[in-house]
Amino acid sequence: MAMSEPLLGGSSTTGIFGPMGLLLQALITAAFFNAKLDLSSAKDTDSSSIYNYYVGVALMMFVGFGYLMTFLKAYGLGAVGLTMFITCLGVEYAILVESYMGKGALDIDFLSLLNGNFAVAAVLISFGGLIGKISPTQITVLTVVELTCYCANKVFFLKQYEDSPLIADCGGTIIIHVFGAYFGLCACKVLGAPKNDALNASSYTSDLFSLVGTVFLWLFWPSFVSGALPAGSGQTTALINTVLALLASTVVTFALTPLMENGKL
Repeated sequence: MAMSEPLLGGSSTTGIFGPMGLLLQALITAAFFNAKLDLSSAKDTDSSSIYNYYVGVALMMFVGFGYLMTFLKAYGLGAVGLTMFITCLGVEYAILVESYMGKGALDIDFLSLLNGNFAVAAVLISFGGLIGKISPTQITVLTVVELTCYCANKVFFLKQYEDSPLIADCGGTIIIHVFGAYFGLCACKVLGAPKNDALNASSYTSDLFSLVGTVFLWLFWPSFVSGALPAGSGQTTALINTVLALLASTVVTFALTPLMENGKL
């Protein structure tokens, strides 16, 4: 995952990343000693297919987002590797913070794992605008800070753990995607323009790998949209609508591209 040089310049070494990562993992592990496994819905795990939804969403994080981030020709390996690091650290941290904020205790069930992956999606969206610009240490800080803000926004402002949430957002349009996009834009603004953007370009190979990531996101998007919904007509409706929307939007994208790109596809 070695990078020749970040786009913003600076050292190509990892600095205090190693000690910081070990310290964070030690603190998270210590915090999980107070965790309680909520097995009250364990009998419904298979019948509701929540594990299948979790696998789908996890594949979106590791493979979908991971390979989507290879669009820059010089940072493909680092992008895939750091996506894995962000996901692993972020899911742990999000489970911890969101549980305490929303439930007042660290009660973990399968939905907690799913919500942890949803939270990480916001960070990975932000990461898309920062690839090659920030060091692994800065990525660690970004993950912790953004997830703290994400959980606070979800629990306290959008009231997702109350009986009457402020919004119904099963696909995470506002809670996840808009939040991640604007957080990433703010981070880019604070960092400023790159000193040398010669490596800020794609290649045939990077575009190919990025398309592979896009296909994985496309395939498992229905799981992302409907995974947190209770089994029943609502979940089925979300699955059907999402698949139909994906099919139609893909056809329209291919059709519009030559019209907007001087006949090129």
